[in-house]
Amino acid sequence: MLNYYTILGVSDTASPESIKKSFRNLAKRFHPDRNPHRKDWAARQFRTLAEAYETLMDEARRFVYDRQFAFHQAQKRQPKRNAAEQILYDLLNANGRRAVQSYEAVLEQRGEFDLLQFFSLKDYLDCKFLLGEEYERQERYAEALEFYEEVFREEQRGPRLRFFFEEVRDRIRDIYCRALARSAPPLKAIEFYRKALRLNLPKADQAFVHKKIAERYHEMGDMASAEQALARAFEMKPNLKGAQKICTKLNWNGGNGNSRARAS
Repeated sequence: MLNYYTILGVSDTASPESIKKSFRNLAKRFHPDRNPHRKDWAARQFRTLAEAYETLMDEARRFVYDRQFAFHQAQKRQPKRNAAEQILYDLLNANGRRAVQSYEAVLEQRGEFDLLQFFSLKDYLDCKFLLGEEYERQERYAEALEFYEEVFREEQRGPRLRFFFEEVRDRIRDIYCRALARSAPPLKAIEFYRKALRLNLPKADQAFVHKKIAERYHEMGDMASAEQALARAFEMKPNLKGAQKICTKLNWNGGNGNSRARAS
C-alpha cells in the first residue's frame, strides 16, 4: 500500500495548505513536459502524485486512508493473522465476499464471534461497518442492518469516529425506506418507515418519510391516518417537494386551505 504522505513529502499531520504547497512543487518537477526524455515514467509519477493529493485533500477520504494504512502497517509487522484480523484485512482490501464467508464459518464453528475481543474499539467499529457494507452489497439487508445498527448505537454514545455516525444513519435509513419498504405491503412498509424515524433524522428526511407513510396509509384506505401523516410531513418541512400527488388524492388542504399551494 502506497504511503501518500511520503510520496508528497509531508508528515501524516500535515495541513491541507502544506499538502497543496508540496503537491504544486512536485507536480512541476514530475510533469511530463519537464521530462521529455522519460515521459512515460514522469506520467506515472504524476498520476501517483495526483492520486495522493486528491485523497489527502478530501477530509473523508483521508480519514479512511489513514485507517487503512495504519492497519496495513500493523499487519506488516505481524504477518500472521488470527481469524478476526484476516476478516478485517480482507474487508479493507476489497475481498468482502471472502471476509463474509470467513466470518460466517467462524460463527458456525463457535456459535458466537465477539470481534471486540480482538480489536481496539475503532478497528472493531471499522470491521462491523465494513461487514454491514458487504452484506448490503449482497442485498442481505437483515444482516446489514444488524451490523449497521450496532455501529450506530455505539456511535450514539460518542460519537467516537467523525464520519461514521451520519454515514451509518443514512445507510440504515436507505435500507428501511428504499430497499425494504418499496417492495413491502403497506402495513409492513409503514413499520419500516417508523423504524427509520427512530434514527433522529434531519427534518427534511423526516418530512419525506412521513409523506411516504401518508402514501401507504392511502393505499390501505385509511384516509384519517394518511392526512395525519401528511400534516406531520408539512409540519417538518412546509415547502416539501413531491407531495402534490398525495395531496390531490386526499383532497387535502391541511385545515387552512393553503396546503395545495405549499405542496405545488
